[in-house]
Amino acid sequence: MKRNIWIFLRILLALALFCGCFYVVDTTLEFKYDDGVTPMSDFYSFPEDSIDVIMLGSSHLGVNVDTTQLCNDYGIGAYKLWGATQPVWNSYYNLVEALKTQHPKVVVLEELCLSHDVEYYEYANAVKNTMGLRWSRNKVEAILASYESGDRLNAFFPLSQYHSRYAELTEDDFHSYFWDNRLSEHNTKDWNAVCPMPEPSETSERQPVGEKQMTYLKKILYLCKKNNIPLLVMKAPYSAPEAEKARLNTVNDYLKEEGIPVLDCLTNFRAYGFDYAADFGDTAGHLNSTGCAKLTAILGQYLKDNYDLPDRTGDPLFAYATPQDAEFILGKSFVGDGKTEFLDTGKKLYSGSRDYTVFARFATRCDSDEKVLFSCFSETEPYRGLLVRLAQDGQLDVIVGSNYYTKLELPDKEWATLAITKSGDQYAFYLEGEQAGTAQSPCEAYSGTLLLGCERMANNTLGRLSAVRIDRFELYDNAKSSADCLAWTAENRVSPSREQILESWKAAYAGVNAYTLEEPFRGDGQACVDTGVRLYADPEADWHLTADLLLDDRDGTYLSCFNEETDAYRGLLVRKSGNTLSVQVGNGAVFSTLVFDGSHNTLEIEKTGSSYSVSFNGTLLGRLDSPAQPYYGSLLVGAERSYELEPFRQSQLTVWSLTVE
Repeated sequence: MKRNIWIFLRILLALALFCGCFYVVDTTLEFKYDDGVTPMSDFYSFPEDSIDVIMLGSSHLGVNVDTTQLCNDYGIGAYKLWGATQPVWNSYYNLVEALKTQHPKVVVLEELCLSHDVEYYEYANAVKNTMGLRWSRNKVEAILASYESGDRLNAFFPLSQYHSRYAELTEDDFHSYFWDNRLSEHNTKDWNAVCPMPEPSETSERQPVGEKQMTYLKKILYLCKKNNIPLLVMKAPYSAPEAEKARLNTVNDYLKEEGIPVLDCLTNFRAYGFDYAADFGDTAGHLNSTGCAKLTAILGQYLKDNYDLPDRTGDPLFAYATPQDAEFILGKSFVGDGKTEFLDTGKKLYSGSRDYTVFARFATRCDSDEKVLFSCFSETEPYRGLLVRLAQDGQLDVIVGSNYYTKLELPDKEWATLAITKSGDQYAFYLEGEQAGTAQSPCEAYSGTLLLGCERMANNTLGRLSAVRIDRFELYDNAKSSADCLAWTAENRVSPSREQILESWKAAYAGVNAYTLEEPFRGDGQACVDTGVRLYADPEADWHLTADLLLDDRDGTYLSCFNEETDAYRGLLVRKSGNTLSVQVGNGAVFSTLVFDGSHNTLEIEKTGSSYSVSFNGTLLGRLDSPAQPYYGSLLVGAERSYELEPFRQSQLTVWSLTVE
């Protein structure tokens, strides 16, 4: 009996371990699309009955409404269960799922889903709008409604859809397990693109709405009535063509009959103050930050005026996007185009006596003539404030206070980190983890705001728009310590990729340079010498190398100009192991010889085209031909270069002399 119990427990433990491992692998690999999967999967982290407004719809809801603004400005605790072109049947099944744990005070349905007359959307759309649901009867029904019959098998066995994502995994993929308790939302932040759009059709015609669409609209109405939850239908502004507008007119007639209120910002876009020339960020009907703020304010005021909602101002479940210790944080990378793109933070740095700290990470190259990174600067006399721009000479211009001007040396890399602190009239500058300078300059008051990608000109218009890129930007209302600034600019540095490094080396190559080691190299296991000589940047280049080596009982690398890429090893590698000295050249050809301790030993390598002749202490070890592909790394003394192109395998060997000619 005891034996049977032990066997049962072992089987049970094995099953538990298998299920646990499968969960971790499956959750890590599954798609985490922000426009569908993530809003649903993150929803499960909210406590029961903690959400007052559940919102359902497409990207015209997800991109166009900011739930953080709803909380901060109107005290409304809302959550968006949205997905790309979310069909109304997915809105229904999302609502069914939400009502398992929440009893909201209001449900908001965004109406774009009712403007189409299709039975099934494309496969990717079905994936985004169902994968975030947890397995239950509700998810099974959502899959049956969303996928055509030939695609349903993949939906029921989703690992088949994403099992090959290993190469695409990012850090976020490893923070999506049930124990991570992700309380997050996905709102439009700092998107200032301007895409003029045609105004919507003003037709008063009616067209039939799809049968499937009307069926699920009625299901949503019934579900809300059954649970005694008011339903609000919202129409976001977009360039609705005539057929879609005619279907929406039909839907409005039905909703009016049912007594369902409609917040119609599409038909009444002028009355609500939407500008089709300025409020859109792309051609898909997505509002930019300006338009999003307008629609959110209209929705927030309507909800506040018409429903009895608790005040959630400051509730950490919904105000999470407002940092407690920062005055401003860039929510989305700023990418200027030199024409229309800019960002106004709304923050005044010089309106009174105040201190501040700015942290920024920016691209060091800019294609436009103007190269303003950020500014809070008066272009009328007396010139004053803060102005940071990329200079034509590849350096960084920084102007602070009463027009105090300084230049900072930018690193030879794609991205750089910068910190600027102001304490009284004292300024300090930090670049890439090092202090780059200080300044003292008083400054008269200036009422302008801090701008990214442009300046405010003397006539109060925006000018000098610049095609700069800033992917990190933080503003604090105090002067951070030197230690904080050094740490931030060091920790947020961007290391160039292997490909970028190789490309820069390739661009800098100007032939095999003659080289002479200035003094003997005595390895200590940490240091090495980078000669800068790229022996294989041109595989057909001729060169002659002579080295004087000390042989003792230690092993390691004397010389290397060698590519450590799996299945593509090539170049020059001179190593000692035991009593064997090996010389690898070209595409993996190896010369080797027995060696014994000796103070001076001469190695000579002659390369002509792809042919090699290698001699050791005057004895010819051999000749052979070994063509190789280019490699742009340089010759190192006392180390090798890793796949990441950093020196490693530093040795304790001695190289008395080295010449390359």
